[in-house]
Amino acid sequence: MSDATPPPMDADRLIGLADSYLAGRLDGDQLAELENELKRSAAARQCFWEVVEQAVVMREVFGPGAQRFDFSDSARSDDFLALLSDLD
Repeated sequence: MSDATPPPMDADRLIGLADSYLAGRLDGDQLAELENELKRSAAARQCFWEVVEQAVVMREVFGPGAQRFDFSDSARSDDFLALLSDLD
């Protein structure tokens, strides 16, 4: 029997599990897999944190209650500084 540490989880797998965790779609086995990887690997914890941060930002920018801008005035929409001046 070997006590060798298993290789790190594939980044795509970890990101997929993190996304599913945030969406509430993990089953018990998947949750255990994610928890074990987060306990085992500092790199996995960093990656998970980055996924969570990105999800929070996306919800703030695009979620309900996010500030919306009217870009229908084509003359103003071409002027980036004018758009910035509309920000409160």
